[in-house]
Amino acid sequence: MKTKIILFMIIVVLFTIFIAQNTHPVNINVFFWQFNVSSIILIILTGFVGVLIGLLLGSLFKPFRKDNDKENIL
Repeated sequence: MKTKIILFMIIVVLFTIFIAQNTHPVNINVFFWQFNVSSIILIILTGFVGVLIGLLLGSLFKPFRKDNDKENIL
């Protein structure tokens, strides 16, 4: 459990450093629309969407417990 917290903190620090180094505006072309967005906002939004998709897929494909496991808990 403690290693997961340490790994998570390292990822957060690396993500923050990556965001701080990419502050220039970028153009985004989506079909007929064109947006001029700061790369900080784009990186944060992309990371947030990635975390949400990971949580969603993790909850959908969670392994099911066997009935024997429930008896051992009680």
